[in-house]
Amino acid sequence: LESGDRICVLCGRTFKKKVDKLKQAVYPFATKIRSLSGIRKMKSNYDNICPLCYLTGTVEWLDEGIVYRCFVGPAGRTYSVVLLPFEMDLKRINEAKRHYLEKLDGMNQHISNVSRIVKTKEGDKSMPTEGENTTTLKFFEDFISQITGEIKDKQIDFNRLRDAVERTFCKQWSMLIIPSGKVKNVKYRSLILEDETIALFVELEKDGTGVYTDIVENLAVMGKERRISYDNTNDLRENAAKFIIENNFRRFSRIFLPKKKEISFFGSIDHLDRLICYWRLRKMGLEQELENLKKAGKTLAQLVESHVSILYAMDKAKNKTEFFDAFKQASKRLIGLDAKERMDVYPVPIEDVADLIIKSEKDQWKEIRDALIIYASVNLAKMRYLEGKAKEGGTK
Repeated sequence: LESGDRICVLCGRTFKKKVDKLKQAVYPFATKIRSLSGIRKMKSNYDNICPLCYLTGTVEWLDEGIVYRCFVGPAGRTYSVVLLPFEMDLKRINEAKRHYLEKLDGMNQHISNVSRIVKTKEGDKSMPTEGENTTTLKFFEDFISQITGEIKDKQIDFNRLRDAVERTFCKQWSMLIIPSGKVKNVKYRSLILEDETIALFVELEKDGTGVYTDIVENLAVMGKERRISYDNTNDLRENAAKFIIENNFRRFSRIFLPKKKEISFFGSIDHLDRLICYWRLRKMGLEQELENLKKAGKTLAQLVESHVSILYAMDKAKNKTEFFDAFKQASKRLIGLDAKERMDVYPVPIEDVADLIIKSEKDQWKEIRDALIIYASVNLAKMRYLEGKAKEGGTK
């Protein structure tokens, strides 16, 4: 690089002759509105980029380890998402890419290199994920699966397995959201995974549960005639993936609440059990209460089937008093049931969960409540789905 009187705006080196001005292909945050990464009035510096930075910035797009998802329409969804490891150690980045490159899909490059397998009438088909959050979560699942799959000792304990994953897996990631069009103002989003989130992914993978494949991908919003509403389902899965990545159990639980359109979970309940148990119950020392919570959720669904507002009141409760005010309304529903209906309702589990909430410390009751809401909502959706199918069968 020949020295001169120009100073490179990116690296600070002095140089004599430029190749071209700063472009988005070289540095994504350069825009056509005379701003550089949010800094205004830097027009003169757009010419000051050294040949080495120009070459480096351009060549970087040839990296096959860039994780991406492109959206080509409809209006409002014309943008691309690029996911990059935020890591200063080049050896660590190289080791990480060596593992996850094998899981990237090279057959679907025009849309995304992260794919899911969808069963169709013609057989299994490789498809892109629903959005940026689901793409990220599916990529994390595949990355961890690749790391654990290379460990020869299949009897390895969880702590050693987690340590092995953390030596390779990157905790921090940078997401670039690049819109289509003439003026591309790139948005930046930082993803920093908490240690307990990585541990959750590892433990689920160890026990045969893919956090995206077995849980998020099995969530659906049901529309008319109990058919899946795909646009709403995509939004639902995007939110679910986002809350799992952000380690937000509270907001994750709320997506299950019954709304105008039913939220259904079509996966194995064992996978959902593992998620709830590993994510929350175990941390509170309540792993043994899982079965009680499941049974209580089923009972609660039966009691509030025609009075869903009770479930919303439980969810919105700010303290134990407000929660039990709503809980009493559900309990009173037992009185209104006839003898046949009472035979199908087993109240003991819900009483046990109520006792558990009374004895809980500080804000633990909220997380018990959130787990109960998930199971009640899943059971309620299942009941309504089966009732709808039965009515449909009766009219044929």
